[in-house]
Amino acid sequence: MAVIRSILTKEPKERSSQEVKQVQMKFNDNKFFATIKEQRDDKSYYELCERLRIEEHEAGEAVFNYGETGSQFYIIIEGSVEVKVPSVVILEHDSATPEGLISFLIIYFDEIYWQEVPMSKHVLGALYSEFRTRGVTVNEDGSFDRKLAL
Repeated sequence: MAVIRSILTKEPKERSSQEVKQVQMKFNDNKFFATIKEQRDDKSYYELCERLRIEEHEAGEAVFNYGETGSQFYIIIEGSVEVKVPSVVILEHDSATPEGLISFLIIYFDEIYWQEVPMSKHVLGALYSEFRTRGVTVNEDGSFDRKLAL
């Protein structure tokens, strides 16, 4: 894999045809690439392998966010990926109280797509204060230690 990694770190135009062929050989057994190879001509398959690039990301780093328009696809060759898709939550009438909403936020904090929630520093401060009264420790980095007192 080290040889393929070395090839994929080069700009596509800087790769020799022999290097592109090495990439082709590496991915021949991959189901996606095998399908492309079957459905397209050799030139298309070669061009696909010629344009591949390697990207490395830190654990927990967002590669792209829900709702963004994609212009590329990713193949995980090492490690794993977590896909988070926001969902609509319907609260029952009984839980649509301030206490019920705070409890919901504490329990599902990591699942909420916070980038889409407009929140002033005042609102965030009030939310953190309410979290603290319920036994949630708010750390300096914004993370939480949940010892729930719901």
